[in-house]
Amino acid sequence: MVCFALEDHGLRPGGRWLVVGLSLEPASASPLPQDPREVNSLEAVAAENVSHVAVVKAEMASSFYEASPQLLSELSAGSRGAIVLVTLRPCPWPEAASDGRVYSFLATMDVFRQLLAQAPDAVPWQLCFRLLFAALNGKLPLDRLLIRQLPYPELNEAASECPPVAVIIAHRGDPEHLRTALHFLHRLDSARVSPQIGLDVENPAEYRQMAEDYPHARFLHVQPSPAGPYVIRQELAERASPELLMLHDSDDVSCSDRVTSLYGEMCASNCDFVGSHELRVDELTGEIFAIRFPLDVIAALRERAGHALLHGTGMIRRDSFLKSGGLSTDQIVANDTQFLFRAYFSMKIRNVNSFLYVRRRHAGALTVAPETANGIPLRVDLDLRWRADFQRIKQGEMTVAESSLRQMRTATRHRLVGL
Repeated sequence: MVCFALEDHGLRPGGRWLVVGLSLEPASASPLPQDPREVNSLEAVAAENVSHVAVVKAEMASSFYEASPQLLSELSAGSRGAIVLVTLRPCPWPEAASDGRVYSFLATMDVFRQLLAQAPDAVPWQLCFRLLFAALNGKLPLDRLLIRQLPYPELNEAASECPPVAVIIAHRGDPEHLRTALHFLHRLDSARVSPQIGLDVENPAEYRQMAEDYPHARFLHVQPSPAGPYVIRQELAERASPELLMLHDSDDVSCSDRVTSLYGEMCASNCDFVGSHELRVDELTGEIFAIRFPLDVIAALRERAGHALLHGTGMIRRDSFLKSGGLSTDQIVANDTQFLFRAYFSMKIRNVNSFLYVRRRHAGALTVAPETANGIPLRVDLDLRWRADFQRIKQGEMTVAESSLRQMRTATRHRLVGL
């Protein structure tokens, strides 16, 4: 192992950084140098004859070194891959909470050199964001993307081979976001996934080339458009044949181990619906945040009706989804929250203690765009009504069918047609 030290005198967060060069040779097991060699630039690191480069905050150095054999085993030298590194912390209770900002990562040397070529002015604390921003926008395609917590946790043993999975995607917005989502879905570990895409756009012909590039995906177009994501997701779920559905927003990215980890947790805990933690890439502020969720979603919701699972991270058994009534289609926002509250009464729901999903925050996102953003009167009104009825149902004062949590259909007649 080669270790360098680079002082960062940028504005934030500043401090001391380690830029670590690693090799797959046995010598990589040698002790971490107590006095790392000083370097003047990241370009000097890129010139070294090593297979991998890590940029880590100094306080993470010890746990990174201890985990380096496992990390290297997950990122072969010949691949174009990266592992984002976050500090292992207790899961929050009873709803989601942020760990704070994320800056550390490990990448193969080829990826590191390309990153520096695209971001020659970047300082160490900016590199992780610049890496993910480039990957999410098609400028730095990765074959493998993982997120690991340090100290390196015990990962769930792999379950038996995962059955086929239908990936449910409703898309409206930037076509390149969808292309990136498909790029990463195409590279999932040991997974037989079939993306089912409902285009909520005015000109579906723009997506014909993408459909040719990803023949394993099924492209459909909703008419009339716009219909909103829930009309599309519900229809795609009803049409799907695999026994497992995986939810996915079209502007987000799945980590390479997402399917195997979700299915492993589903088998280990015998749950119907399982989600994960979220790595949030905020394109508006240039920052990355680690967002954790409580592991036992049912227990968390029993205590308080809160944000206990991110819908886009989930895998769900199709029969459980349909028996619960599925998604309401009367609104273009927030119906994933209504579904989770209703699912509480018929499913076993958990989150796996892993980061498996990269969520992009950008100006066009439904939770950000002014007409649909979090905090608009419609969202506030729906949230208040759903939480109140959720509590009344738990107390036996009404049934789901009598409440605002019942499945509600849009009055507009929509249909999905082939591209």
